[in-house]
Amino acid sequence: MVRRLIVAGLMIFLSLTGMAGDDAKSAADISLTEYFVGVYYSSSGECGKAIPHFEKAKALFRDAAIYLELSDCYAYQGTMEKAISVLEEGIRAFPQDGRLFASMGDMYYGLYRAGMPSDDIVQEAYDNLLKGWELSSDREAGSKAVEMAAILNKPEEAAKLYESFPLEMRRQPQLLAVMLDVYDAAGLKNRLRKTIKMLSNAHLKSPDFLNHVINQAISHSFYKEALKLMQQQIQAAPGSFEKWDKFMFVALAASDCKTVNKVFNERYKKNPTPLSLYSMASCLGRRHRYKKAAVFFSRSLSSDLSGWGEGVHLEVMRDYLKVLVASGNYKKALTVAKDGLQAFPDSMDLKSDLVYIDVLNNRTKQAIQTATALSRGQDGFENLLLVRLKKNPSFLKYYFKGMVFYALEDYERAFSQLKKAHRMEPDNRDVGVPLAFIYDRKGKQNEVISLYRKLLKVYPKDALLLNNYSYSLLSYHRHLKEGLMLAKTAVDLVPESPTYRDTLGYAYLLLEKLDAAEDNLRFAYEKNPENGEICQHLGEVYFRKGNFRKARELWLEAIENGGVDEASLKKKISFLDQ
Repeated sequence: MVRRLIVAGLMIFLSLTGMAGDDAKSAADISLTEYFVGVYYSSSGECGKAIPHFEKAKALFRDAAIYLELSDCYAYQGTMEKAISVLEEGIRAFPQDGRLFASMGDMYYGLYRAGMPSDDIVQEAYDNLLKGWELSSDREAGSKAVEMAAILNKPEEAAKLYESFPLEMRRQPQLLAVMLDVYDAAGLKNRLRKTIKMLSNAHLKSPDFLNHVINQAISHSFYKEALKLMQQQIQAAPGSFEKWDKFMFVALAASDCKTVNKVFNERYKKNPTPLSLYSMASCLGRRHRYKKAAVFFSRSLSSDLSGWGEGVHLEVMRDYLKVLVASGNYKKALTVAKDGLQAFPDSMDLKSDLVYIDVLNNRTKQAIQTATALSRGQDGFENLLLVRLKKNPSFLKYYFKGMVFYALEDYERAFSQLKKAHRMEPDNRDVGVPLAFIYDRKGKQNEVISLYRKLLKVYPKDALLLNNYSYSLLSYHRHLKEGLMLAKTAVDLVPESPTYRDTLGYAYLLLEKLDAAEDNLRFAYEKNPENGEICQHLGEVYFRKGNFRKARELWLEAIENGGVDEASLKKKISFLDQ
């Protein structure tokens, strides 16, 4: 039973002080005495003795606390209809007292949990719990209302209510478990990721629930969160954990090659599985150890791949081709590509790879034949590829090698190749965008600006170029008004893009137009709440508007999401905490 002794006593005392007349005071005094006698008995579990005193107290003087205690006693005795009837009477008398609604909702919630899962009972629980939360900010009522909304198959209402809660309340594991399924069912991937991230920070102990969350995280490609949860799973049951090659793959996908290498050496060096070999091969490729990576890819593909599925097998083969090209072993790449097409004759991606690999092997005629087959019934890229093959195949060599190195994050080698391709085709957008990214990494601001300006003369309505150029100007703090106009144009072309809205909001922020900044950054945040930069920018808006609590919350999210200057944000948060 819920005990409200202190609160109830204070409420009755306050009620007494506001009454007039000796008779009224006398009735109230008697009611108060009866109430405390009832509380004395109910606190000992003797509701049979307590109920008459509560009933008499209610008859003499009405106070919400009396209805709550009396209802609790009837419920304790199992007389649920009477308990609900008392609360209904109390709600009629005190329609603004959220505690009564919360208690009513809890009654129906208990009935549902006791095995009476009718829609009417769940609806009553939801309506009253929601009212209890709205009137009194009862956290337990709010949490249970979210759960009931989910059971009623109202994911939008559940999400709206949950997202209105304070951050510390949203982090409750039980509530997060409910939202996990709500967001998944509603297809709200960004919010699902945020929920899984919160669960990964909750230090879960249940192996079964951990496994459920891990599988959801992996199925949606939330690998960093999945890795953290798997580490908790290992800690929870270290002796029974067996999925070490799966753990390696998740670590690979989370860019944690140190863990991949450690697990391989400890568990799979002598008896490797195909998945463990693939994970090692990929990490070696990311470390730009291309020849050794090729050996591991070859071993992986030679293993039993029956459980991989055709799609995965094909992607492993294409990854193998990348490291062979990066290592300069074009002949072996040609053999692998040909063998791949025998296994996957309908793969357009492999056919495209073969065109470029033929060019690298100076097999221009064969490349033209493959490209001709690719171009049948197609427009655009394939036809342009044929033109280049006939006029300037050298461009394709530099472009392909450059993009292979770029995909492997080997930016120095990528720069060398893309720079040569750019000299041949200075107006080529597909070369210019990655080249601008590398220039930016090198800190060459003038080169970035010059490159985007030239490209925009050729493609004045290209939203990606407009956005990238705008963000470059803004991040360099150069030509802010021009950056704003470019961002506006990009958003006009693609209004639903959270990335473009973030750029526009950032422009308004730098120009101190805080309302416009907030509108655009809130839109971006709603679409992509796991983006660190968006959280950082929106937090800055709230900081400048004086909403320090919200700013702090968003900056903590930004650090959690990554991709931001963590040290700088921690200094700001430390300042707010003083």
